[in-house]
Amino acid sequence: RFRNTSAFVHECTKASDDACKGGSGAGNQLCSEGYTAALCSRCDAKYYRDLMTNRCASCNEEHRFVTAIIFVALILVLAAAAVVFYGPLSAYYLRRKDQITQLRDEGTMILITGQIIVNLQSAHRHADGGGFPEPYDSAVTAVEMIAMDVFQLFRVDCMDGAGS
Repeated sequence: RFRNTSAFVHECTKASDDACKGGSGAGNQLCSEGYTAALCSRCDAKYYRDLMTNRCASCNEEHRFVTAIIFVALILVLAAAAVVFYGPLSAYYLRRKDQITQLRDEGTMILITGQIIVNLQSAHRHADGGGFPEPYDSAVTAVEMIAMDVFQLFRVDCMDGAGS
């Protein structure tokens, strides 16, 4: 129930995620630690939604910035490689400009298609529809990072001092 006076009782679809602990209360009283809102669908203050597990995790955990650190390190390594190998890379590019352009365009189409699939799964889950059938669900969840959701990638929820 959303309120103690509500006559209609909604089933908590997050029970498999351990978000709903159940009981005889209403609203947030039925949610496990770290969850809040109707049907325990949101992460509480000082918690964020983990991309890999799709569960609420504490902002105080040590590993909360691992994904962001790996992402930034990868960008820095690629930038350093571009600076170091600029001469040979530009000569290579001039020789194979058409093939590289075609490969870039095909890569862009694959990336955008992947982002659409990941965002469709996310929207479906948030509408209480669950995920895709297995093993497709696990595969899409594993590559959820390609959605490039900066707020989830860098745990913006934890950067306001709540997790400190």
